[in-house]
Amino acid sequence: MRDLYGRRVPFLVAISLFIVGSTGSALSSSFLELVTWRSVQGLGAGGLVILSQAIIADIVSARERGKFMGPMGAVFGVATVAGPLLGGWFTTGPGWRWVFWTNVPIGLLALTIAFFALKLPAKRPSRHFDLWGAILLAASTAGVVFLTSWTSVTGAAHYDWSDPGLLATVAGTIVVFAAFLFVETRADDPVLPLDLFRSRTFSVSVLIALVLGMTMFAALSFLPTFLQMAQGVGPTESGLLMLPMTVGVLITAIASGLLITRTGRYKIFPIMGMGLSAIGIVWLTFIAANMSMLLFGAMVFTLGLGMGMPSRTPLRVRCPMDSAQAR
Repeated sequence: MRDLYGRRVPFLVAISLFIVGSTGSALSSSFLELVTWRSVQGLGAGGLVILSQAIIADIVSARERGKFMGPMGAVFGVATVAGPLLGGWFTTGPGWRWVFWTNVPIGLLALTIAFFALKLPAKRPSRHFDLWGAILLAASTAGVVFLTSWTSVTGAAHYDWSDPGLLATVAGTIVVFAAFLFVETRADDPVLPLDLFRSRTFSVSVLIALVLGMTMFAALSFLPTFLQMAQGVGPTESGLLMLPMTVGVLITAIASGLLITRTGRYKIFPIMGMGLSAIGIVWLTFIAANMSMLLFGAMVFTLGLGMGMPSRTPLRVRCPMDSAQAR
């Protein structure tokens, strides 16, 4: 949609949705209300993650982009690791609602700055928005998320592949994803142009992003739980013990962005980052209940160093569709 209408208006809408969703979540009086408003907040957050990068791509040259994408990667890494720390402090202190209340003034400030300072050209849409593609993509993604969360949703101790509900969900997700691929091959302006995957650079970068995301969120989900259950620390302390990972992400995300801008070379950073991440993950397989927290800090610091390098590496992908338009 941002390609049809420009970046400015969707960006302002995304900030507004995030503020409204945060306010509704903070005021929720039931679990259903909290889930509903969190969904609204998620709509805004999804737009902000993508649009912020798209806006930088519009106003900054590819050579200079590393100076901006590096700090963005660092902020993302710091925020994801600092989340358990702040979440634990809010839960044991002022209350969980302040997790959402803190977003409101920051969001209003961002909305004000973007409204007055962000000057980008608006567009008149020349093509129709791929509504069916967006709906089918969201539905298939939701199916995958639900399947991976089946144990926690049903309360079962394991996946029972004889469960009719589970089998129906698997079949439905496959059918919906197949329908999405069919629609995308026939849409005038597809949500996800399948021709992009003909580019090896694009395909590899997407695979790196997938592996990196799985690694980061698995670490952020499992390690604080390990610290609380095996080491007996509280939620706030478990967040503090994850700070070395934040430091590692911060160092390499900013440094790699600056080096990319200075040298123009970027391929080496995802390679080194994935290598360091692999070392950190293998090292973390040796964690034990009686281990030193200094050693644990060295482990997560190594993992953070690895994840910071490829987190926002600007890859120059030449899209086959762009080549066709150029001709």
